[in-house]
Amino acid sequence: MSRDFMVTVSRDSERAKDFEATLGTTTVPVLSPAPFRTNLPGKPNELVYLLDLSELTNEQKEKLTRFLAARFDLDYREVAKDLKSHGVPILASDCSVAIYNPQRLL
Repeated sequence: MSRDFMVTVSRDSERAKDFEATLGTTTVPVLSPAPFRTNLPGKPNELVYLLDLSELTNEQKEKLTRFLAARFDLDYREVAKDLKSHGVPILASDCSVAIYNPQRLL
């Protein structure tokens, strides 16, 4: 994978500080430039992008896993397993998307 599709979390978003603290940036790679609808806790039918975990460093994955485990009061190992199987949704309403290689969409 390459960083063809990136989203930038708005600095006005309450999640911007979380992205900055855990990933060191508010601009992150996503698997697709097209968001999809999913049900999140407390947010049914939410439009999201999926974070491209393969583009993160091991340190970023570690920090993200620890952050999510603490934030949702979950076991670290369970969060690590769920990240691999379910991914990490990013609220589309909080960000903008950039496409760097549009030919990938063809």
